[in-house]
This record gives sequence, structure tokens and C-alpha cells, in this order.
Amino acid sequence: NQMIHWLTFALAKHLTGNFKEAVDIIDIYKGTLDKDALEVTRGFEGSELALYQNELIAKIPNNYMNALQHLESHRHIIVDEFSYWSLRGSYLLFLSRFDDAVHVYMHLLKMGLTENYSTHTGIMCAILRITDPDTLTQALTRRDGMETLATMFPLSTDQRLLLLRFYLDTLAKL
Repeated sequence: NQMIHWLTFALAKHLTGNFKEAVDIIDIYKGTLDKDALEVTRGFEGSELALYQNELIAKIPNNYMNALQHLESHRHIIVDEFSYWSLRGSYLLFLSRFDDAVHVYMHLLKMGLTENYSTHTGIMCAILRITDPDTLTQALTRRDGMETLATMFPLSTDQRLLLLRFYLDTLAKL
């Protein structure tokens, strides 16, 4: 099957850190397909391929705007709502579009992800307007139990009050 060969080639480039080449290989592969092929239409195969390609685009240094544009342009294909909205929120944070990020994370809460710690960490990063890429990366990728930004980094009293006010004012309206 030609898909296996193309994706294996893209994965090899991915594993060697050549993310741009891996993205290009997937684009070339998709160019060989019919417009109604599973890999380019809404469904599991198309969704997973779009999300994988999006992950590669985001791994290219300082490429969050392109990753966000790719994600939005493939919205009609992606069926994994949680992944779509989570990625969108994280890209908006890295682009310092904090108000937009708050709206995205609020949408995740409305979807029922009220006990998802990565959602709360994203909200906290947006409310506190965290701009340091290393801090954002560490906060958004941390998966040790129940850690959030508030438990990972020391917060000032003002920062804690800001978060408390947000949670009391905004989340009470959910």
C-alpha cells in the first residue's frame, strides 16, 4: 500500500528532526490521492493525518502561526474535537493571543472537560498572560498527575487573586 511507504518516509524524517521535510512528504502523498480519498476527507484517517501533519508543523521552531492556520484550514476534516480545541488554545497562547485563548479554553470547559488539568492550565496561562515559551511549553506538556500552573510555579498573591477572581466570576456563569 502506497500510504504505508509515504507515511513511513515522513515518520523517518520526523524522527530525525526534519519536520519541514516530513510535512512536505505528507503534502506530496496527499497530492497523489483522489479528492474523495479517506486521508483527505472527514473521518478517522483524514483527521489523524491532519493532526499528525499539524503536530509536525508546530514542531518547526517559531511556527505556531502556520500551525494555527493549518489547523483551522483542516477544521472540516478533524473529528477529534478535544485535540482540535486543545491545539488551537495552545497555539493562541504561544502567539500571545490571550483573550482568544481564554475563549477556546472556556469552550473546552463547556464541552464538559471541567476536570481536565491541561484545560485549567491553559486558562491560567492565558489569564496570567504567560509569554515565556519555555514556561508555556513546560506548563502545557506537564502530565504528572494533577499539576497545574499554580502547583508547578510559585505564584504571587496578585496572580493568585487574579485567578481566583476569574474562576469565581467567569466559571460561575457556566
